[in-house]
Amino acid sequence: MIRAAEARFYDSNPISRATPLIGLVTAIGAVRVMQSMLFEVKPLDAAVFASVGCGLLVVFVAASLIPALRTVTIDPAQALRAE
Repeated sequence: MIRAAEARFYDSNPISRATPLIGLVTAIGAVRVMQSMLFEVKPLDAAVFASVGCGLLVVFVAASLIPALRTVTIDPAQALRAE
């Protein structure tokens, strides 16, 4: 049963690994547009970028882990009967 959860968890992770990189590139590109709106924050503040990235990573892991744990709790025979 653990293998089913692991497979489901790892299948959803390629998207979650690529998204922060895409977001980082987009954010760096948007810095020039938003520079006039920033108050007491440097445009390329590494701490802000890192904290947002870590927060998104926690959300991605939780979003992948919840269905994986649900998969573990289902009886395989019952799942096959439902199909």
